[in-house]
Amino acid sequence: MNIEQFFYQSFQKERLENQTILLAVSGGVDSMVLLNLFEKCSSESSLKFGVAHVNHGLRKESNQEEVFLRDYCQIRGIPFFSTRWEEGATISTNVEARARAFRYQFFLELLNNENYDCLVTAHHADDQAETVLMRLIKGGFLQNLRGIKSERAFGGYKLIRPFLHFSKSEIKQYAKENQLMWFEDATNLQADYFRNRIRQEVVPLMKKENPQFLTQVAHLAEQINEANDLIGEVVATHFSAVFEQAEEDVWEIRLAEFRQCSKSLQYYLLYELFQKQGLLRKAKLNFVTIKQVQTLLLGDEGKKVLHLSHGFRLVKSYQTAQLRQQKVEEDSLSQSPVFLNENQWHKLSSNEAMGLFIEQESIALPEELKRWTQQDSCVISSEIPLPLCVRKRQPGDKMVIDARGHTKKIRRIFIDQKIEATLRLQSWVVTDYLDKILWLVPFRKSYLSIEKETDKIHYRLIYFKNE
Repeated sequence: MNIEQFFYQSFQKERLENQTILLAVSGGVDSMVLLNLFEKCSSESSLKFGVAHVNHGLRKESNQEEVFLRDYCQIRGIPFFSTRWEEGATISTNVEARARAFRYQFFLELLNNENYDCLVTAHHADDQAETVLMRLIKGGFLQNLRGIKSERAFGGYKLIRPFLHFSKSEIKQYAKENQLMWFEDATNLQADYFRNRIRQEVVPLMKKENPQFLTQVAHLAEQINEANDLIGEVVATHFSAVFEQAEEDVWEIRLAEFRQCSKSLQYYLLYELFQKQGLLRKAKLNFVTIKQVQTLLLGDEGKKVLHLSHGFRLVKSYQTAQLRQQKVEEDSLSQSPVFLNENQWHKLSSNEAMGLFIEQESIALPEELKRWTQQDSCVISSEIPLPLCVRKRQPGDKMVIDARGHTKKIRRIFIDQKIEATLRLQSWVVTDYLDKILWLVPFRKSYLSIEKETDKIHYRLIYFKNE
């Protein structure tokens, strides 16, 4: 079945002739084919549609493309709406994501203000494959591997993508056969962007290995979407039995009910809880962290405290546990715990930073830190799970000081080493996921931080300060 036949079938299935459609048109071959097909449909029905275009201002051709589309639509009596992304010319980081956010905000405003029923975009099978591969490479959660859906809710409206079953080459072939005009975006060839590298280097290799690669990815994406929908339904039936929101920033976890669930369900219940609290996005919690929380909740130990980011703490007793958030003063960066994963730098305060790296590898310093002074470092065993937590000391904190497991309170260490009060307040502690202290920065290292002779890989914590 060719693109035109499939499009007409989708057109009838979605009853698009009864809706007012907003088309997202960039001027590239995909969106120009989309526009052409809607023109053909409108000539045979009472379909009403308009065109939305965003001039990103990132290329000298951007203005020419906007003028072409404006004239094209004016000649044919198609409503045309455009805007310019002024911020684009002033930024150099996270350009793709910020441009996308701007585009979809503009589309949503048009849906609201111009009385359109749904938005239609020209995403195709290659876009689907690139998206799934990008999410797979970045890692994370099964939920993040969701592919592009052919239809989904969008701000109270519908977002429809009718080309997901067709490849870029099929769309381009249609454009050539119908002598359509389109613009090539030169930035699509730049290797600066992650998606472009996937498009130019990875996807062609996959297609060479398996000519049906795009079809296989489309089927996989659909299965992942359906699996996630099923997981969501199962979690929803158990969530209220395991969790209860006691206060605005406090969730109670009923351990007996939690432990009755299968381990798979436990994991996804925790995922949903953290998702509701915004911890997956704010704290960038990963699979390992959730599994560590699960292990903590299943343990027989008495009271345990696990410090998460953004003032969140998990406090476990014998029968219950609580996920609670402590309010942090906005101007007090030092009060918020920081979580370190491999090959990451984090600012602890306006003049302090810490990084975690594999010891044997070279370390790239951010430009700002090149002017700072390395104060100290600490080598730790590779067997210690990541991420590590860097926080301010708390009453009762203690650390292991020898091979026999003897501990000493941080307060006592300060007294023994005659550390003055102001320096005590400036100190940090680095802990593992069970809140066991590995390093009292910059005064003393725990015995737990001593690397084992059998370790093939060691991590090095590095502490910098701008004095």
